[in-house]
Amino acid sequence: MRADVYTSVLLNSRPLLSYEEIYLTLPQSEKLYHNDGGLSPREQLLTSRIEVERCPQMVFSDLLRVMLERNEIAPLDDAVAYELCLFAMQSPLWRFSHDVELFPRLTGVEWEAASPLDDRRTSFSLPEPTSTDLLSGRPYTAPDILGRVHRGMRDMRDDRDRMERALERWHDSFLAARQSSAFTRHRDSLMSSLLLFNTSHLQLHAPLAQLHNVAYRAGETRPVSSRAVQQIYDWSITRNATYATERAVAICDLISQELDRPENNRACFNFLAFGSLHHATVVLWTMSEIGSDSDDGNPERPRKFSRFKSKLEDKDTHALLQECSALFNNLSSLGGASFGTAAEQLSASRFPKRLENERHGVRPPRVDG
Repeated sequence: MRADVYTSVLLNSRPLLSYEEIYLTLPQSEKLYHNDGGLSPREQLLTSRIEVERCPQMVFSDLLRVMLERNEIAPLDDAVAYELCLFAMQSPLWRFSHDVELFPRLTGVEWEAASPLDDRRTSFSLPEPTSTDLLSGRPYTAPDILGRVHRGMRDMRDDRDRMERALERWHDSFLAARQSSAFTRHRDSLMSSLLLFNTSHLQLHAPLAQLHNVAYRAGETRPVSSRAVQQIYDWSITRNATYATERAVAICDLISQELDRPENNRACFNFLAFGSLHHATVVLWTMSEIGSDSDDGNPERPRKFSRFKSKLEDKDTHALLQECSALFNNLSSLGGASFGTAAEQLSASRFPKRLENERHGVRPPRVDG
């Protein structure tokens, strides 16, 4: 399952294994899972049998079913359980992450992240009212009788809401569990968990396939579909883009801060570090190039940002991507030098259409087709 998710996250492809296929009592206790006592295989088996008799057991697929129920308490205990739970969530998450036009196509409106000032929930955004019902006084949107028919898709919206809330319930429970020193003992599991949590939100709130496609073509100075460019410009001004950008910065900060720790006291990075940083980099490149200004116009306002956030706010794309490249190179002992080279190349690339319009000092117009 872990190898399947590594591939799925990196390639932005469908996981091949569903959590419903894992009919095993996982996870076992953390000491047994990590074999802290250096037990032989036979001793591990005997210890596992003792645990089954003495401790409550839950089939792993049932753990995920409980997590996806909005009114159930997260049945998670130690760091391993939190980590494996997020790995298993990739299968239901794919349903909504791979098709960015799912909601607009069927319902006519986007599923949009909540405002950064709200809590972390997401919502289904209804269109703004255009007139008023004179009898009831209630606003309504007059239907376009000759336009395309859209549907309510309440069950689909509920399923998306369950997915979003499962991730946030996981995170709330994770933050509470970190109050325990025993929980934070295995930094590897914590690192893997937080990387996958942030990446899951990138998958849900950013059109990753389109962003990578444009980035690859921009780096090779190849033509890009005007429709794809316009779609990304439209996305860049939504709350989804704002939220995805926050998650991308969080990924870079997380990896950077851990790399700054002494080598004998830092988490071991797995392949999720490459996959998550790969996606975070393309989100930051896009938003640095075309993202809307978020500053309040006061140059003297103190900004307590990480270096990634600061360079993003300054729209210093070259320096920002150089920082991302340095992170890849620091992870290169796992074979990630090629990722760093790609990020460095992207640092000198401009988002399509922006270069030719900068000569006239205007933002690219809407493009049809």
